[in-house]
Amino acid sequence: MTKTTAVEAIVAIVLVVAVVVAIVVVVVVVIVIVAAAKVMVVVIVVIVVVVVVVIAVVVLIVRTRTTTITPPPPLSLPLCSTPSPLLPTIKQQ
Repeated sequence: MTKTTAVEAIVAIVLVVAVVVAIVVVVVVVIVIVAAAKVMVVVIVVIVVVVVVVIAVVVLIVRTRTTTITPPPPLSLPLCSTPSPLLPTIKQQ
């Protein structure tokens, strides 16, 4: 139980840090846009926002799956098991 609590605490800290970093990045980006409105700046802003969103989503996924660190097997098993029931039905018809 102690390890789980420690992991949750670490994840919560990482989440808070990620949110703070995202806020700081957005503020800096807004200042940069106001200072010099250029096309390249807008492209960089879009890239930064996308990266921040991706990091936030990854952190949320890690938060929901604190113990489970292997998401691929559950995703691949339904894909492998779905065609197998369909193949006998096709062969019977």
